[in-house]
Amino acid sequence: MTSLKCYNCEMRYEHLQHVSKRRELTASIQETKSKFNSESEEAKKYKDFVSRTQILKAYSFMDEDQTLLLKGKVARVFSNTDQILATELLFSGFLQKLTVEQTCALFSILKNEVNAGKEAKDFDEPISDDFWDACMFVEKQVEKLIGQEQKFEIEGETEVAKRINYKMYIIVYQWA
Repeated sequence: MTSLKCYNCEMRYEHLQHVSKRRELTASIQETKSKFNSESEEAKKYKDFVSRTQILKAYSFMDEDQTLLLKGKVARVFSNTDQILATELLFSGFLQKLTVEQTCALFSILKNEVNAGKEAKDFDEPISDDFWDACMFVEKQVEKLIGQEQKFEIEGETEVAKRINYKMYIIVYQWA
């Protein structure tokens, strides 16, 4: 202690307080840095939330105040499928041209997790021109949604073929 420059200084107590304060601040900075690193998962979740909110606003599912609009309220009803695609299909007007059986078959392509087996092939039999027009609309909506997800940096499937399932629609059509 006698080797310190401030040993005989009149202000040594103030200097020691400054040194003590500096150590406390340094420790606080280190603690904040480590806390920020541990909260990076929360920061990612928040960024994902903001990005998904932007997509909902882009599709007019919610307004700037994050209040659900009609399309957003309808989307809440859907489960086990892509709510955005199902809602866009519902509001597109394509369903008016389809029979009940065709509508069931069309919604079955939105269910991308089907236990059809690895050997199951995609069907490509046309049910009707209106049905295929609706399928093409869905494919364009998938491309648009993928673009929106990429724009807002949301991780997701980027292949249209993996977001739509053409393995079961004929079976659903025949069943209905």
